[in-house]
Amino acid sequence: MIEKITLADQAYKVLRDMILSGELKPGETLVQDQLAEELGISRTPLLHALKLLESENLIIRNNNHRVSVRQFTLEEMIVLFEIRESLESLACRYLAPLVTKDEVARFKEDFTQAYQKGDSEEYRKVDNVFHLFVAEKCPYLDLKTMLIRSGFMTKCLIKGLIRPPEETYQEHMEILDRFETHDPFGAEEKMRIHIQKTVKRLREMQSLTN
Repeated sequence: MIEKITLADQAYKVLRDMILSGELKPGETLVQDQLAEELGISRTPLLHALKLLESENLIIRNNNHRVSVRQFTLEEMIVLFEIRESLESLACRYLAPLVTKDEVARFKEDFTQAYQKGDSEEYRKVDNVFHLFVAEKCPYLDLKTMLIRSGFMTKCLIKGLIRPPEETYQEHMEILDRFETHDPFGAEEKMRIHIQKTVKRLREMQSLTN
């Protein structure tokens, strides 16, 4: 629940996080009165928040003016991840000299705890936070805008874990190792490999449906 004194952009962030976490599921119709009540806001900031989400293609409006969470096809996800391969890898290059040892240690601990517990949902949350961290902490505004303010990273992360923690845990550790040593091109390369493997998995999933 958010305070009534907050602005529409806070409602937007809450709804975006609900979509990202899967609390609002792909294809789910958004009941505006119910959402306004849950968030503790009036319809006016809610409508503004929905317009922002719609402008980012995170929600869609049908002919009856009902809005629902967008569903992405495998083909759409492949295109998003191919774009992400270039953008997020580049963000890692620029971010690597700036990441602190405390930030690296925190992510290593969070990933390790979730992995050792075998908790996929907790691991997904850490994964989301990590990749959003890379995008949000990127020091170059134009690249950050492409990753975050366009809704791009939310669209990439909306499907959840495409590969299991058993496959990606070590990949995350290797990216973090490059951050720890402030290795820009190493961090870029490890993130590129990480995303390329996910693109390959998406293509395998696509081939099974054809």
